[in-house]
Amino acid sequence: MPRDDATERILDAAIGLWAEKGYEAATMRQLARRVGMGASTLYRHFDSKEAIVQHFYVRLNEDVGAAFDVDGPSGDLGADLQRYLQLKIAHMQDHRSAMVGLLREAIDPESRLSPLHPESDRTLSANVERFTGWVERAHVASGDEARDLGRALWMLHLGMLVFWLHDRSEDQATTQQALQGLHGLAGMLPMARMLPQTGQFLGLLRRLFETRAAAPVEVVEAPQTDRQVDVVVMGGGPVGCMVAGFLKQMRPKAKVVVLERDASPGHKVGESTLSGFCKALRTLGVRQEAMQRLFQLKNGLGFSWVEEGHTLKSAPEYVLETFDETFQVERRVLDTLVMHQVRRLGVEVIQGAAVDLDALQLQAEASVVPYTIGRHQVRLGARWVVDATGPRAALARRQGLYTDDGIGFQTSAVWGWFEGVTPLSAQGLPKTTQFSRDEYTWHLCARPGWVWWIPQQSFADAPDANLQRAVDAVLTAGRLPDRAHLEQLGNPVHPRVSVGLVVRSDRDDLGLSADPAEAFAAARRRYGALDAALAGATPVDMGAGPFDHRKHMRGHARRVTGDGWLAVGDAAFFVDPLISPGLTAGAALAYRAATALAAGLAGTLREETFTAYEAFTHELHAALEVDNQLVYHSFDHPELMALVQRFQEITARQHFLDGASDYGEADTNVWGILDPTYAEPQRELLAILRTHAAAVDARVPVAEQTTDDYAPVVEQVLERFGGHLDARVALTPYVRAGGG
Repeated sequence: MPRDDATERILDAAIGLWAEKGYEAATMRQLARRVGMGASTLYRHFDSKEAIVQHFYVRLNEDVGAAFDVDGPSGDLGADLQRYLQLKIAHMQDHRSAMVGLLREAIDPESRLSPLHPESDRTLSANVERFTGWVERAHVASGDEARDLGRALWMLHLGMLVFWLHDRSEDQATTQQALQGLHGLAGMLPMARMLPQTGQFLGLLRRLFETRAAAPVEVVEAPQTDRQVDVVVMGGGPVGCMVAGFLKQMRPKAKVVVLERDASPGHKVGESTLSGFCKALRTLGVRQEAMQRLFQLKNGLGFSWVEEGHTLKSAPEYVLETFDETFQVERRVLDTLVMHQVRRLGVEVIQGAAVDLDALQLQAEASVVPYTIGRHQVRLGARWVVDATGPRAALARRQGLYTDDGIGFQTSAVWGWFEGVTPLSAQGLPKTTQFSRDEYTWHLCARPGWVWWIPQQSFADAPDANLQRAVDAVLTAGRLPDRAHLEQLGNPVHPRVSVGLVVRSDRDDLGLSADPAEAFAAARRRYGALDAALAGATPVDMGAGPFDHRKHMRGHARRVTGDGWLAVGDAAFFVDPLISPGLTAGAALAYRAATALAAGLAGTLREETFTAYEAFTHELHAALEVDNQLVYHSFDHPELMALVQRFQEITARQHFLDGASDYGEADTNVWGILDPTYAEPQRELLAILRTHAAAVDARVPVAEQTTDDYAPVVEQVLERFGGHLDARVALTPYVRAGGG
């Protein structure tokens, strides 16, 4: 088997992860973090954990075979078997803990990891051929009889490996004694062939192998599970489920299926929600009180400028006070909640379903979506397919449509969760805020980038079954259970803080693109406010080490609709974590996509049905990019930071105040940024900041720049927009109250 560095690095990391977490508990997402690559990149190498194990089986047997072949078979059957097993055990010794978890899977005859499963045929056949060759070389038997004995030796060798795994004697001395006994036992094989029972046993063994070889992976035929539906959504995250939920509300009789690759939700970044997303959840039937039970309250955004040696107490700040009560969410809990709720609306959500992208057929009104769940292969006919696969952007990347063209600059991030953090409310910050500072998403801002600070009440230690019970309770109870009752259901709550460093690639002097963990450490050394805030805190291992990262995260699909498909959420575009546009924009795209699908299902679905959706998606992406880059450029000076926040808050707050109680088309105009009265001055302001920054960058290295270099642009912005801001000060309550 050809071996490339990336494949072997993934395999070695997987074996280590399985040894630590157990095979069943370890996830592909955890493995991606450990290897240091994106999940979508990992899936291009291996489409599942099972595929990695099969690669391990092949590599192990090739390595052992190569070591055995150095001296070659001796013609002594017992000696050959003993030496081969000693070599195999030696190669497996360092992976013993991982092998225990794999054995649990391998004994399941339905598992793809079973050595008798068709997917293991390459390894099984190679071993049986080897053992058959030894039998013939020792002149014990030939032809079909030799092959029968080869299979018996394979079964015997498998039993010895299980014996070794259970052996707790010092240095596995008992296993070595058993191998010596095996040498003598194999030598008696010619005599054993004379016994009538031997032939009967070999015949039964042959039947077992032939039955296995004749049993293909089951394909379930119509009408049991191979069936026709209206819409298939690939991806069971919040945005994919929102598309399905909105569509069921608009067309209750529509047959909508969500295919989620993971068998259960895992820990992901993306914890901060804004008012539009929470309104969308309420419109889908999730009560505000249910979110209060499960999530940490969030009542606004805080920005502290921490350059030039500032402490948290001395850092200039701006606080964007709440429009509406929102939440800091743990994605594992949020995903569980949204999947449960759309099931209640009549959506079929299938977890552990891996779509076969190579066999996927896309065509208006006649797409075919093949997926595997367990050992079952199912083919769904669908009138339309929705890609909600997040950053994988499965359909756009499959067609070469995903790009970062037109992005002003790239950004990369490293993040982790911390325990034992001193709350911001206890840090003695001098200015007054409307709520406790631990009810804000805090931003520590500097010229190269920023740090997010998100307090959470975490259910990370809750088993999946207990978390399911908690979600069921908050969705169905007439009188909602309080947090204490959820803990009694086996869901312990721990205070944690999510902390992430995001750096502009064109200003990355921290080295995040090369070594994320070291870049985080360098940021702590450089910015005393961050280091002091984390003093005494302990990073939490969330499954694959204390830190996760994503490099060059900004991108978009050049086209988000096509013949038989459309993309939503991060599969359509991803701007940046800054100002949390992901779930908010995702809700907007989900609603617009559902609206277009509902209209099309009433008649004929074709690519032209989604012309308006295509145009809206690109318009929203472009506007969010401008808004996002405005904030990044504002970090060049603390007064710029406050001015840009005020500029954005005025339109966003007015848009919220003008909104209806239920989520609708007006809410898809995220923060009102598509209104010409905002969009035109928005682009003008960005042009002013960009022009000045480019001039400063041309003459002064970023690391040597000071506020003096940006004082002129502060005056320019005040001259152009100061009157606009002052006339609308009632819409910026922190300024009105004297906070900034």
